[in-house]
Amino acid sequence: MDIKISIIGALALGSIFIIVGVLSLTIVPLTVNKEVIKNEHLGYDENGTYNVMTQRWIEQKYSMKLKIWTVSVANPNDISKGSYPVLIEKGPYAYTLVICVQFIYLFIFLMEYRKRVKVNFMHNNTRVLFRNQRYYIYNKNESCANCYLNDTVMIPNIMFQYIANIAAKSGPMVRQVIKLALQQFKYETPFINVTVNQ
Repeated sequence: MDIKISIIGALALGSIFIIVGVLSLTIVPLTVNKEVIKNEHLGYDENGTYNVMTQRWIEQKYSMKLKIWTVSVANPNDISKGSYPVLIEKGPYAYTLVICVQFIYLFIFLMEYRKRVKVNFMHNNTRVLFRNQRYYIYNKNESCANCYLNDTVMIPNIMFQYIANIAAKSGPMVRQVIKLALQQFKYETPFINVTVNQ
């Protein structure tokens, strides 16, 4: 008698597991696929508003950090005479991504705000045109202890380098004009001091 009850119980339990397995292999994937298809594309809902995927794409709900190290030239005069550069690295200067623009001025430390604006769907909703709007704000708490936005760094002067490249590729007359112009405007030197904020 106990063996018959055990066999019937095992068959009943096995039948229940088979039914649950068949239902989970058919109904669950269909429901998941239906929800994925409903929300997988950028576009509009039936009522004309952005769907959930589009809203999440426009205003991303994730945290992003940006850390920047500066490299300053310590011996600009020696480099002009042919020496190797001595470089000083400082950082990190940290920035953090913030999603809510309404409270941007309440933060003492600065962060980055990103949002896609001017979102337009074109060509039968197969293409999207948008602009990224970004605000970078300095985060003093995650930056190095002696890192300030008004720290100065000595960097190569890109404008001077561009003019030097033009002079190197030009004839003697153009070189002479560039040389005279650089003598007139003495503030254009191979290296310039800028603040980290710049």
